[in-house]
Amino acid sequence: MTSPRTLYVVGGERRPSIGVPEWETGVAGLIYEVTVSPEGETTSREFWRYEIEDAAPYTGTTTPVVFKSSSRIGDRFLLCTVTEILDFDPQTKEVLRRVTHPWFNDVHHVSASADDTLLVVITGLDMAVRMNWDGEILEEWSALPESSPWEYFEKGTDYRQVPTTKPHKSHPNYICEVEGELWLTRFHQRDAINLGDPSRRMTIPVGNPHDGEIGPLGRHWFTTTNGQLAIIKRSLPEAPEVYDLNAIIGAGRPLGWCRGLYFISATEIVVGFSRLRRTRIEENVRWVKDQVKQGLGLAGPADLTPLPTRIACIDLTKGEQRWTVDFSGTPLSEIFSIL
Repeated sequence: MTSPRTLYVVGGERRPSIGVPEWETGVAGLIYEVTVSPEGETTSREFWRYEIEDAAPYTGTTTPVVFKSSSRIGDRFLLCTVTEILDFDPQTKEVLRRVTHPWFNDVHHVSASADDTLLVVITGLDMAVRMNWDGEILEEWSALPESSPWEYFEKGTDYRQVPTTKPHKSHPNYICEVEGELWLTRFHQRDAINLGDPSRRMTIPVGNPHDGEIGPLGRHWFTTTNGQLAIIKRSLPEAPEVYDLNAIIGAGRPLGWCRGLYFISATEIVVGFSRLRRTRIEENVRWVKDQVKQGLGLAGPADLTPLPTRIACIDLTKGEQRWTVDFSGTPLSEIFSIL
């Protein structure tokens, strides 16, 4: 890198969740701008804030707002909240287009297909859809190919008005298109499936996947929420290349909820980590115990102190962390994407 690089960190602000369900804690969708010098010096600032009051006139609901996994398409951002998709121009900070749909419940990811249709992961209904900007659903796929979402849900219900549909049977997270094929990551099944031929799947045994980006050399790069990075060739799905970010970073504590992936080069990446809430720590006691067994120094309750929400630059060749940007003291409490 010979000139400063600008990254955009997409996520949200949540209020404390003690005594409040997670799905009621969203305060705002947030974008932070991060500038990185050639020497690895960083600066950050809040770039754009999107609140419940901004969304409600268009969705017809006051569902709490955070930005989930988004995409960069040319010079614009495709942003998603749990109930809405925005076509955002970062130059003017204007929303150029927006779309919502009654099926939108806990939308986790949006990307654009080559024909300007939208590929949307609707986590709350365990499904993905292709749709247009007029809100018309063109195709739909269940994350559980052996069944239809409509065995469990009602097509005529406005799921934007339903606070949560948890527990999810699959909890799909991320969709990507490559060489005319669509691949969907599934959290609970620890894999990614080909939506055109669900018998084709890439197993991710090291953790529950979140991102499923196409990276250098056309391979699939998956982050897992427990701090693993799995790189898989579609032609050789049974042989993932795995990097343990826990060992590379060597914090001796849970790294945080790992999601968000940005490629600087084939061997240098930026990864997002969201500070673990108490509920997440309780859900992941087994993960913590596994880290103890691996000798990472987790010896007692003091070691469970969560690391802050941050992004980290990782050199995979050297196996080291180059720089971090810590969002402690800012409203940004969780990260979903780095654009």
